[in-house]
Amino acid sequence: MEFSNRLKGNFSETLLQTLLEDAGYRIIAIGIEKILREVKPLNVQEYVGLHLPETIRHLPDFFVADRDLTQWWMVEVKYRHRWSVDTRIGLEDEFAKTLRSIPSVHALISIGTPGQQNEENPSAWFRVAPLEQGADGTVCIRYPSRSLEPFRSAEWSSIPRIQDVFSRVGERWPDQTLRKALKAIQGLRG
Repeated sequence: MEFSNRLKGNFSETLLQTLLEDAGYRIIAIGIEKILREVKPLNVQEYVGLHLPETIRHLPDFFVADRDLTQWWMVEVKYRHRWSVDTRIGLEDEFAKTLRSIPSVHALISIGTPGQQNEENPSAWFRVAPLEQGADGTVCIRYPSRSLEPFRSAEWSSIPRIQDVFSRVGERWPDQTLRKALKAIQGLRG
Protein backbone atom coordinates (compact mmCIF):
# COMPACT_ATOMS: atom_id res chain seq x y z
CA MET A 1 0.00 0.00 0.00
CA GLU A 2 1.22 3.49 -0.84
CA PHE A 3 2.74 5.33 2.14
CA SER A 4 0.30 8.28 2.10
CA ASN A 5 -2.73 5.96 1.92
CA ARG A 6 -1.39 3.85 4.79
CA LEU A 7 -0.80 7.02 6.79
CA LYS A 8 -4.35 8.26 6.13
CA GLY A 9 -5.77 4.87 7.12
CA ASN A 10 -3.78 4.81 10.36
CA PHE A 11 -4.80 8.38 11.11
CA SER A 12 -8.48 7.51 10.53
CA GLU A 13 -8.20 4.58 12.92
CA THR A 14 -6.55 6.71 15.59
CA LEU A 15 -9.14 9.45 15.13
CA LEU A 16 -12.02 7.00 15.59
CA GLN A 17 -10.36 5.39 18.59
CA THR A 18 -9.79 8.76 20.25
CA LEU A 19 -13.30 10.00 19.48
CA LEU A 20 -14.96 6.87 20.90
CA GLU A 21 -12.69 6.66 23.95
CA ASP A 22 -13.46 10.31 24.70
CA ALA A 23 -17.17 9.44 24.63
CA GLY A 24 -16.63 6.63 27.14
CA TYR A 25 -16.51 3.57 24.89
CA ARG A 26 -14.06 0.74 25.52
CA ILE A 27 -11.92 -0.07 22.50
CA ILE A 28 -9.68 -3.03 21.81
CA ALA A 29 -7.62 -3.11 18.62
CA ILE A 30 -8.05 -6.56 17.04
CA GLY A 31 -7.00 -6.10 13.41
CA ILE A 32 -4.27 -8.32 11.97
CA GLU A 33 -1.80 -5.41 11.93
CA LYS A 34 -2.36 -4.90 15.66
CA ILE A 35 -2.18 -8.57 16.66
CA LEU A 36 0.75 -9.47 14.39
CA ARG A 37 2.60 -6.18 14.04
CA GLU A 38 5.29 -7.97 12.06
CA VAL A 39 2.99 -8.18 9.00
CA LYS A 40 2.84 -4.40 8.56
CA PRO A 41 6.08 -3.98 6.60
CA LEU A 42 5.45 -7.00 4.36
CA ASN A 43 4.69 -6.51 0.70
CA VAL A 44 1.65 -8.23 -0.81
CA GLN A 45 3.55 -11.35 -1.96
CA GLU A 46 5.19 -11.83 1.46
CA TYR A 47 1.85 -11.33 3.24
CA VAL A 48 0.01 -13.80 0.98
CA GLY A 49 2.93 -16.21 1.40
CA LEU A 50 2.17 -16.49 5.12
CA HIS A 51 -1.01 -18.44 4.26
CA LEU A 52 -2.86 -17.00 7.24
CA PRO A 53 -6.45 -18.19 7.70
CA GLU A 54 -9.00 -15.89 6.08
CA THR A 55 -10.70 -15.28 9.42
CA ILE A 56 -7.51 -13.77 10.82
CA ARG A 57 -6.64 -11.82 7.66
CA HIS A 58 -10.02 -10.09 7.61
CA LEU A 59 -10.55 -9.27 11.28
CA PRO A 60 -12.12 -5.83 11.79
CA ASP A 61 -9.90 -3.11 13.25
CA PHE A 62 -11.63 -2.76 16.62
CA PHE A 63 -13.90 -4.34 19.17
CA VAL A 64 -15.89 -1.46 20.68
CA ALA A 65 -18.13 -1.78 23.75
CA ASP A 66 -20.08 0.56 25.96
CA ARG A 67 -18.82 1.22 29.49
CA ASP A 68 -20.89 -1.57 31.04
CA LEU A 69 -20.01 -4.09 28.32
CA THR A 70 -23.72 -4.58 27.59
CA GLN A 71 -23.52 -3.53 23.96
CA TRP A 72 -20.67 -4.12 21.51
CA TRP A 73 -19.66 -3.61 17.89
CA MET A 74 -17.02 -4.97 15.57
CA VAL A 75 -15.68 -1.92 13.71
CA GLU A 76 -13.73 -1.71 10.47
CA VAL A 77 -12.25 1.70 9.62
CA LYS A 78 -11.75 2.79 6.01
CA TYR A 79 -10.50 6.03 4.51
CA ARG A 80 -11.20 6.84 0.88
CA HIS A 81 -10.55 9.95 -1.13
CA ARG A 82 -14.19 10.33 -2.24
CA TRP A 83 -17.54 8.53 -2.25
CA SER A 84 -18.18 7.13 -5.72
CA VAL A 85 -19.44 4.02 -7.47
CA ASP A 86 -15.87 2.72 -7.70
CA THR A 87 -15.36 3.35 -3.98
CA ARG A 88 -18.52 1.43 -3.10
CA ILE A 89 -17.59 -1.50 -5.34
CA GLY A 90 -14.06 -1.70 -3.89
CA LEU A 91 -15.27 -1.44 -0.30
CA GLU A 92 -18.02 -3.98 -0.94
CA ASP A 93 -15.40 -6.53 -1.99
CA GLU A 94 -13.34 -5.88 1.14
CA PHE A 95 -16.35 -6.00 3.46
CA ALA A 96 -17.62 -9.23 1.87
CA LYS A 97 -14.42 -10.97 2.98
CA THR A 98 -14.91 -9.82 6.57
CA LEU A 99 -18.60 -10.75 6.61
CA ARG A 100 -17.79 -14.34 5.64
CA SER A 101 -16.41 -14.83 9.15
CA ILE A 102 -18.17 -12.17 11.20
CA PRO A 103 -21.92 -11.77 10.67
CA SER A 104 -22.17 -8.08 11.53
CA VAL A 105 -19.57 -5.32 11.16
CA HIS A 106 -19.85 -1.58 11.51
CA ALA A 107 -17.78 0.21 8.89
CA LEU A 108 -16.61 3.67 9.87
CA ILE A 109 -15.85 5.32 6.55
CA SER A 110 -14.14 8.67 6.27
CA ILE A 111 -13.70 10.52 2.99
CA GLY A 112 -11.27 13.23 2.00
CA THR A 113 -13.56 15.03 -0.46
CA PRO A 114 -17.16 15.44 0.68
CA GLY A 115 -18.45 16.63 -2.70
CA GLN A 116 -21.48 18.90 -2.70
CA GLN A 117 -22.21 18.54 1.00
CA ASN A 118 -21.74 21.15 3.72
CA GLU A 119 -18.05 20.72 4.58
CA GLU A 120 -18.57 22.16 8.07
CA ASN A 121 -20.80 19.25 8.99
CA PRO A 122 -18.91 16.21 10.38
CA SER A 123 -21.35 13.85 8.66
CA ALA A 124 -20.06 15.13 5.31
CA TRP A 125 -16.72 13.54 6.17
CA PHE A 126 -17.48 10.34 8.09
CA ARG A 127 -20.35 7.88 8.46
CA VAL A 128 -20.92 4.46 10.04
CA ALA A 129 -22.47 1.68 7.96
CA PRO A 130 -23.90 -1.26 9.95
CA LEU A 131 -23.13 -4.12 7.57
CA GLU A 132 -24.59 -7.60 7.20
CA GLN A 133 -24.65 -10.16 4.47
CA GLY A 134 -27.91 -10.27 2.54
CA ALA A 135 -29.73 -13.52 1.79
CA ASP A 136 -28.11 -13.56 -1.65
CA GLY A 137 -24.63 -13.02 -0.17
CA THR A 138 -24.35 -9.33 -1.06
CA VAL A 139 -23.05 -6.78 1.43
CA CYS A 140 -25.94 -4.77 2.84
CA ILE A 141 -26.44 -1.89 5.22
CA ARG A 142 -28.87 -2.50 8.08
CA TYR A 143 -30.77 0.76 8.49
CA PRO A 144 -32.45 1.77 11.76
CA SER A 145 -35.80 0.83 10.26
CA ARG A 146 -34.29 -2.70 10.21
CA SER A 147 -34.38 -2.76 6.42
CA LEU A 148 -31.41 -4.22 4.54
CA GLU A 149 -30.27 -2.34 1.47
CA PRO A 150 -27.34 -3.16 -0.84
CA PHE A 151 -24.14 -1.36 0.11
CA ARG A 152 -23.28 -0.93 -3.57
CA SER A 153 -26.19 1.48 -4.09
CA ALA A 154 -25.83 3.42 -0.83
CA GLU A 155 -25.80 7.18 -1.10
CA TRP A 156 -23.44 8.90 1.34
CA SER A 157 -26.24 10.94 2.92
CA SER A 158 -28.27 7.79 3.68
CA ILE A 159 -25.55 6.08 5.72
CA PRO A 160 -26.01 6.67 9.47
CA ARG A 161 -23.98 9.40 11.14
CA ILE A 162 -21.45 8.34 13.78
CA GLN A 163 -23.63 9.73 16.61
CA ASP A 164 -26.61 7.72 15.31
CA VAL A 165 -24.71 4.49 15.93
CA PHE A 166 -22.50 5.51 18.85
CA SER A 167 -24.95 7.73 20.77
CA ARG A 168 -22.44 8.74 23.45
CA VAL A 169 -20.50 10.64 20.77
CA GLY A 170 -23.58 12.85 20.34
CA GLU A 171 -23.64 13.49 24.07
CA ARG A 172 -20.22 15.10 23.69
CA TRP A 173 -21.63 17.73 21.29
CA PRO A 174 -21.16 20.63 23.78
CA ASP A 175 -17.42 19.84 23.88
CA GLN A 176 -17.25 19.94 20.08
CA THR A 177 -15.43 16.60 19.80
CA LEU A 178 -16.99 15.87 16.40
CA ARG A 179 -16.00 19.32 15.15
CA LYS A 180 -12.45 18.79 16.42
CA ALA A 181 -12.34 15.40 14.70
CA LEU A 182 -13.61 17.08 11.52
CA LYS A 183 -10.76 19.60 11.59
CA ALA A 184 -8.29 16.73 11.92
CA ILE A 185 -9.82 14.72 9.05
CA GLN A 186 -9.82 17.83 6.83
CA GLY A 187 -6.05 17.85 7.20
CA LEU A 188 -5.88 14.55 5.28
CA ARG A 189 -7.00 16.20 2.05
CA GLY A 190 -3.56 16.87 0.65
